[in-house]
Parts: sequence; C-alpha cells; structure tokens
Amino acid sequence: MIRLGSKEKRCYSSPPLTRSQTYPLERIPLEMKEEILMKLKGKCISKFISISKSWSSIVRSKRFTNLYLNRSMAQPRILFSLTDLGDNEMQLFYSCSQEDPSFDHQTEHQVFTLGARRKKWRKIECKHPHYTPRRSQGICSNGVVYYLAFIQLVLSLICFDVRSEKFSVIELPRDENDQYLSHYSEKIAVANLLVTGTIDLWILEDANKPHWSQVSILIPSWTDSYGQFEFFKLRGRLGTGELVFAPVFVTNPFFLLCYDLKESKAKKIKIEGIRTHLTRINVYLDHVESPMFLKL
Repeated sequence: MIRLGSKEKRCYSSPPLTRSQTYPLERIPLEMKEEILMKLKGKCISKFISISKSWSSIVRSKRFTNLYLNRSMAQPRILFSLTDLGDNEMQLFYSCSQEDPSFDHQTEHQVFTLGARRKKWRKIECKHPHYTPRRSQGICSNGVVYYLAFIQLVLSLICFDVRSEKFSVIELPRDENDQYLSHYSEKIAVANLLVTGTIDLWILEDANKPHWSQVSILIPSWTDSYGQFEFFKLRGRLGTGELVFAPVFVTNPFFLLCYDLKESKAKKIKIEGIRTHLTRINVYLDHVESPMFLKL
C-alpha cells in the first residue's frame, strides 16, 4: 500500500503468465499437433525440435514415428540419387510423387558426412572368391543382398543372406557382361539396356532352386518418341504393373519412361529440378520417409 497525502492507492502485481498464455501453440491438442506435423515434409519436421520441449517430445515419440511412416507407405515416392563427380564429390537426393511425378514439387537433400564414432568391423568369410565390376551396385529383397560379380571370368549372381550371414552363387540365365540387376515387384530381375525399344527380362522366380522366367517386351515407336541414342535402364515395377525406365546418364531435360504391360502403352514423364551437371544417377521406387532420429 502507498500513502500519497490523504489518499491511498493499492498496487497489486499480476500473476505470471502461464506457458499456454505466452505460447498459443501450446494450447493446441496433441492430435491436432500430430496432424499438422503429418502434412509436412520430413526435412521440415526436424525444425520443430527447437521450438519447445513439448513439440520435440512429439516429434521424437515412437507413436508419431509410426503414424508418419504408415502415411508415407500409403504415398510412396520416387527417390533420385545423384553424384557430382567434380573436385568436391557431393551427393544429392531428389524425391517426387510416385503417383504423378510431373506435377509434384521435388525436394532436394544434400548429404554431409558427420564425424561418427569408431566402429568395429567384423569379417565374414566367403567360400566363393569373386570380384565386383567397378561401381557395381547390389539390391536387397526379403533379407538377401544380390549383386553381380565375376567368378574367374564368368559373370554370376552373388547372394548374401543377412540373417544367416552366408554367401551363395546363382548362375545367370545368359552369358553376357552387359547385364544389370533390377527390382521386379518383390522379385529380382536381370535385364539388358533399353536402346532400340526391345528389352529382355529374366525374372528370378525362385532363388532356392533357382528358376528364371523370361519376358521380352517391345515398346512401339521407340525411336520416334524417345530417341535412338538414349540408353535406359529398368528401375523397377510399380504396384500398378507399370515398368519404370530412366536414362543411364543425366539428360536435359530429364524424364522417365513408364510402360504399361497390360495396355502395351508407354508414356514419357518429364522431371523438373534435376541438375544436368550431375552425371551419375540412381532411381529407387517405393521410397518412404520416416522422421526417426538417430542417436550419435
């Protein structure tokens, strides 16, 4: 109480504001916060960690990780991995909608290698001496890693079971060195480069026997629509049954070729945002994003 002459005035200090009053975002229900985050790209979600502890706990929770992953699996994307072979080798990733790649905004991610803890390596013995061609890449299916390698001078399919940690060898259906591996739905396929509109596929139906089935595909009007000097590789098969082809080298403009097996029709899809100076490219179908944070 303050006395001023004959008058008295009473002053009371107001109570401190609560966090919900200071930060209106804190009053949003949990379900609504999760729904907001679910609509964001994976690249943007990490920024919410620094907003507050409550937002950080949501993003890092197992519940939200599963919710986001389930939604991503229902909306798979196409992932492009490009490597700049300049003085400072750099790897970039682009992704776009798998349902309609031409009308989606691509997201770009640049990969930086952070200092990691020293890991212990364990050597696994292989009873099949082999060597892999330069820049050879493997693919994984049902817990088995497949890659092409030479045993002496014969190109063969090497299989490594991640669970049993055992190697095995499968003889290829033909004796040629211009073959490459590709996904064919959940199966493994061996294919040749698509140059003239005709592609031969050998699909590994059963890896235990093993058994190959052959499919020959002729894409009509190939030279008129896509150019006879373009080299394409089969990148996989969508759930709709369409085969997806992409150029071996980055082209300007860059485009994909989708071929419908049922209708025997092909369509050309232009992809915006691919940098033309990046020479090496890989394409992966059915890519899903997950906001899982790794502990360093």
